[in-house]
Amino acid sequence: MIMLFIKENPTSAESNSQKESADLEYGNPIIFVTAYFFFNLLWGVLNFDIAVHIAERGFGGAGVSGTIVSIETLGSMIASLVFGVCFSKLGRSYSIIPWAIFALGYAALYFSPNVIITTLIAVLMAGVYGGGQSFYITWLPMISKAEDMEKYMGYLVAACGIGFFASTYLVTGLQQILGTDTVTSTFPLLAGLAAVLLLLSIISTRNYYKATLKNAA
Repeated sequence: MIMLFIKENPTSAESNSQKESADLEYGNPIIFVTAYFFFNLLWGVLNFDIAVHIAERGFGGAGVSGTIVSIETLGSMIASLVFGVCFSKLGRSYSIIPWAIFALGYAALYFSPNVIITTLIAVLMAGVYGGGQSFYITWLPMISKAEDMEKYMGYLVAACGIGFFASTYLVTGLQQILGTDTVTSTFPLLAGLAAVLLLLSIISTRNYYKATLKNAA
């Protein structure tokens, strides 16, 4: 579809590079790659262990877990579909939303009284994960120089895989620290980690808008 319908830009590579440098958004690509690692790290716990959480709480068996995972996919799809509209209105501030939902979500899952509430929380968290994926993939090229874009996108893909891989070890590590064998007992600490990342995202977003206003002036 891209080959058929996207026309080639007739301008030279040099003029393209100059234009991209002029339009480059403020931000450090490495910081965003690092944030993306933690983004996948936090989501990976729920993605891999939602069935364990449901079993620990006695909310149901494999059928219930499978249904929730399927509904999570729907939430992620909807968030991805409306991402363009949300991003056009929120811009850089969009990055705050996933951290806030992760922090509230893990805290709420810890206290969740039944499978319905658990399902709603899981779907909401899946939704912001889908939207967050779109944000990082969209934003990183906007803050990367043309000659470095492929490199940073490669880092982004690596951060995703490493984050998912490390999420299982994060759970076992927290279990050892807490002296417990349940996944659910680690959720308050995960909520705390998300809250710290939320604060850092708010600070980063504020600095971004300050820099933007300064450059405009």
